[in-house]
Amino acid sequence: MLVQMATPSERRAIVRGSCEKSVDCEACGGQFDYVLTRDAAGADNSLFSWTETASMQKAQANASRNLERLLAREHDAVLCPHCGWLQQAMVAAVRRQSYVGLREVAKISFLFAGAAAAVFAAVLIALLAGFGPGIANAGPLLLGVGAVPLIALPGILAWVVRLMLNQAYSPNAGHHVRAEPGSEVHDGLAEQ
Repeated sequence: MLVQMATPSERRAIVRGSCEKSVDCEACGGQFDYVLTRDAAGADNSLFSWTETASMQKAQANASRNLERLLAREHDAVLCPHCGWLQQAMVAAVRRQSYVGLREVAKISFLFAGAAAAVFAAVLIALLAGFGPGIANAGPLLLGVGAVPLIALPGILAWVVRLMLNQAYSPNAGHHVRAEPGSEVHDGLAEQ
């Protein structure tokens, strides 16, 4: 007897949207608007979407929900047109999106270090419980435990370097122009 089971393939949708963000400048109190545009993806790999149309509708609904979250949470780095100040939320957004490769190196390194620590802990527990040659012959295991910090070291270095580079990004450093709303800024000098 031949039993066929239909399994849906994953459907993906990408949507683009924009919204107008209103900003009250932290430095001069001036107000300005800018348009934030984002792309968001959504997928459906549910077992309950048996038709392609239903699957695409779910993928698009997921993409739309993701887009709403992005537009509500994210900021673009837009200087205040009145005084040239970059808002702290915008600075934080730039920092979050910077040096992503270093963040990924840190994650992978910590993942491997955690897995190695778990293996060494399991072997140590087994030796203490009386399985294997016994704790007296655990010298190589204890040397292996020393490898865990070495495995984590690239991740620690990547994390510290990323932290230092992000802290070095300070677009408002030395910014002392305090312009009135309605003036324009050219080369750091406010003009009425």
